[in-house]
Amino acid sequence: LSVKIFVLAGFLAISGSIFTSCSKTKGCKIDADDMYDASADEADNTKCNLVATENKFFGTYVGSESCNSGGDTYAVVVEDASGDYKIKIKNLYNFNQIIVTADVKQKNFTIPSQTPMPGITLSGSGSLNANTITINFQLSDGVDTDNCTFTGNK
Repeated sequence: LSVKIFVLAGFLAISGSIFTSCSKTKGCKIDADDMYDASADEADNTKCNLVATENKFFGTYVGSESCNSGGDTYAVVVEDASGDYKIKIKNLYNFNQIIVTADVKQKNFTIPSQTPMPGITLSGSGSLNANTITINFQLSDGVDTDNCTFTGNK
């Protein structure tokens, strides 16, 4: 009888470690989100926070721009754009008709190539550090390209 109890106890100990090692952690698996959890085994996107990830960018940033063609001081407005993990950037190049959409990835964003107005192509990237936004972008009219950096504070 004591051998059976010993074998049964050993089996339970082994079974417990097998079942314990199979538990999976759940977390946000959307890498664009601030709550992204690379170590999570399973996606539980209820742990993501789309609103906070996008909203931290929203606001008016007053700053300066430095381009190949020269510099300027003005304000850029960042707002919500339709679609998940997207923001709208207004007034780049100090031109209120230039409105572009950017894809957010945590504190960074990418401005895919787009035509904000006829004959003008713009692309770039940027980041947010506390209340300071930095936007590196290229603007082209098909003949000339101006490489610019805008840095502004909320």
